[in-house]
Amino acid sequence: MQLLKVVIVLTVICCTVELTSA
Repeated sequence: MQLLKVVIVLTVICCTVELTSA
């Protein structure tokens, strides 16, 4: 499940960016 792994990584990055810019 390479696609699932990519989706998880992108979600983590988005959450990190939101927490950092908050």
